[in-house]
Amino acid sequence: MLLSVALAATLALCQPYYDDKLALYGWRSCDGRVAVAPRYLIAEPFGKGGMAAVVDKSGWHYINRQGQLVIRPVIFDNGPDPFSDGLARYQKDGKYGFFNASGAVVIPAQFEFAYPFVHGKAKVGEGCSFTSDGEHTQVECRTWRHIKKPLLRPLKAPARPATASPAPARPA
Repeated sequence: MLLSVALAATLALCQPYYDDKLALYGWRSCDGRVAVAPRYLIAEPFGKGGMAAVVDKSGWHYINRQGQLVIRPVIFDNGPDPFSDGLARYQKDGKYGFFNASGAVVIPAQFEFAYPFVHGKAKVGEGCSFTSDGEHTQVECRTWRHIKKPLLRPLKAPARPATASPAPARPA
């Protein structure tokens, strides 16, 4: 196992592979060598942000191309929370926050509950109680509000031409 971790640290992971005898997934480097020995129950391909969703004995998490744990997502409908508006939810210390497709935390975990972003807004709640019927969980919160998705890449204002003169004043 130490050898596979050492290899993963030097080789970029490329493709999951399935070991029939162990009934587990491992990862191959882009040159085809085994980089991570089989240890995952599920291994999804890498996304555009360079992370792959995997399941081990401790549950779902995302790994980077070096095989390192990046973040543990909220579990939704038996899998990792889907990305919506470029963000997905995670939990830390019982609070919800949001991360992007490369695993960077965009909004720190600070809400008792949060719905995914839709059209740039997410509904978040405080003073929440959770009721489970076994398969589904109902959420009731005393207060709800909407938060706006932060700009992920600052936009530069167009430069004004140096020769531009102010518009003439109109007579009243």
